Amino acid sequence: MNRTFIVKKDEGSFFMIPLCKISAYNKTANLSLAEFYMQVGVYMKNIHIKTIIEKINGKIQPQLSDFIIENVTPYWRNIRQNTLFFDCFKYPIDWSIMGRTCVIVTEEERIVEKALSKGIPVIKVDNIRTAYWEFVQYYRQLFTIPVIGVTGTCGKTTTKDMITHILAKQYKVLSTYKSNNADEMNLPYLLGINDETEAAVLEMGVTYPGDLKENCKYFKPQMGVITNIGVYHLQGCRTVENYIKAKAEIIEGVNPSGTLIVNGDDETIQNLDLQKFKGKLIFFGTGEKNHYRAINISYVKDGMDFTLIYENNMYHFFVPGYGNHNVYNAMAAVAAAHEAGIAIKEAGKRLEDFRHLPEHLQFKEGANGVTIIDDTWNCAPPSVIAALEVLKSTATFKRTVAVIGEMPQLLDLSDNEYKKIGQKAASLKIDTLVTVGDKAKIIGKCAVEKGMNQSRVIACHNAEQLYKTLVPYLNETSVILFKITNRTMKNKLIKQCIKKCCKRNK
Repeated sequence: MNRTFIVKKDEGSFFMIPLCKISAYNKTANLSLAEFYMQVGVYMKNIHIKTIIEKINGKIQPQLSDFIIENVTPYWRNIRQNTLFFDCFKYPIDWSIMGRTCVIVTEEERIVEKALSKGIPVIKVDNIRTAYWEFVQYYRQLFTIPVIGVTGTCGKTTTKDMITHILAKQYKVLSTYKSNNADEMNLPYLLGINDETEAAVLEMGVTYPGDLKENCKYFKPQMGVITNIGVYHLQGCRTVENYIKAKAEIIEGVNPSGTLIVNGDDETIQNLDLQKFKGKLIFFGTGEKNHYRAINISYVKDGMDFTLIYENNMYHFFVPGYGNHNVYNAMAAVAAAHEAGIAIKEAGKRLEDFRHLPEHLQFKEGANGVTIIDDTWNCAPPSVIAALEVLKSTATFKRTVAVIGEMPQLLDLSDNEYKKIGQKAASLKIDTLVTVGDKAKIIGKCAVEKGMNQSRVIACHNAEQLYKTLVPYLNETSVILFKITNRTMKNKLIKQCIKKCCKRNK
C-alpha cells in the first residue's frame, strides 16, 4: 500500500492529502478541496494556544483557556477553523473572513485594536518575523523523523519521487507534490508532518540566492542529495556563479552529522567546497571513484538495465524510463534509501514498478501512428541533451524529429547553451530539427554549422507554423520529441498544436 502524502492546490490554499484518498477526492468533485481536506482528516499536530504563546514570547488578548491550533499560515486567505495567522507580510486584511475561530499574531498596535474590536483574539509580539521563525523551529523539533532534501538543476523531481516510492512501501512519507517547491510551500509541507509521519522527502528548488538556506531552515534535513548542477534559473540568480553558490547552500544546510549524496561525475559539483560538510559524504556516478557506481548501462524495453556496484558487491537493476540520466536518478535514490535503512537489493526491487510523472519523456501513440515523446515538463539545457539522446536511442530506424523551444530563464547565457544543444542534435544525426521562438533559432543555426542539412532545420514562430511543419511527420515512420518550456506551453495555441499531434485516430 502506498502511504505517501501529496499536496493539491485549490483557490490559493494548499492541503496535505494521503495518496490513498485521491481516488475518493476525484469522485467528490462537487466538494471544495478545503471541505474534502476536512473530511479525510489530515491535519498538523494540534497545539494548545498556551504552548504557542510561550514559544513565541507573546501576550494574548483576551485570555483563551482551551483554544487548540489546527492550522498555521502567514496568508489571511488561507484562514480556516482554529487557525494561527502570522501577520508577517502586513498585507491589507479582509476582516470579513476573519472570525473568532482564528488567532492573529502581530507586532502592530493598530492590528491589535482592530482585532479586539472585531472580537478576534490577538497575540502581540515584539517582532513578527522572529515570532514566526520561533514557531517554525518549535514545530520542526517536535519530530525526529528522517528528512531528505533533494536539489539539482535537473532530475530532482524524479529523484525525489523515486526515494519516496522506495520508502513509501514501508513508511508513511510526506513528499513534495510534483515539483511544487516554491518557498511559500515550505510551511504547508512542514505542517503536513504530524505524529503519524515516519519520513519526509522534500524537493528544494532555487529561484533566488538564499532559497535553499531557507528550505533547510524549515526542514533541517539529515540527508541532502544534489543530482547535478547545470545552467538554469538565471532570472533570479542573475549569474552562473550566483546560481552555483545558491545550489551549494545545501552543503551547510544539511545537519553536520548527517549525509550528503552528490553526483560524483558532475564537474561543477566536483569544484564545490565539499570539505565544508563535516558529515558523511557519498558519491554516485559511473566513474571508478564513486561509492555507488553504475556499469553495463543499456536500453531495454520500457527502461534501462544496469549493474550497480557498491562496496565490491554487484546488483542488477532495471529502472522504468529511458536515458542514462534516469540511471543517475535511480542511483541517487537508492543511495538515499540505503542510507535511510533500506537494503540495496530491496530498493532496486521496489524501483521496478516506479511510475514517472506525465510529460517526463512520456511515450505516446499520436496521430496516424506517430510516436510522440512528451518531455514538456521542463526545459533546462541538460534535460534537452538527455532527451535528444533518448530520441536517438529509441527511434530504431524511424525518422527522428526534435521540437525544441526557447529557454528564457537562461538570460544572456542562452546563446552559448543553445549552441551546445544544436551541436548535440547534429552529432546525434537527428533527422529534423524544429525550433520554436526567435531565440531558439540559434540552436538550428549551430546544428547547420556542425553539418546538419539546412533543409532539415526549421524555425517556427507560432502554433500554425509548427503544426504545418509537423503534418508530414504524423505517421508511423516518425518519432517526434517535444521539448518545450512550461512558459511556452502556457501558450494555448502551442498546447493545442501538440495535443493535435498526440491525438490518436479513432
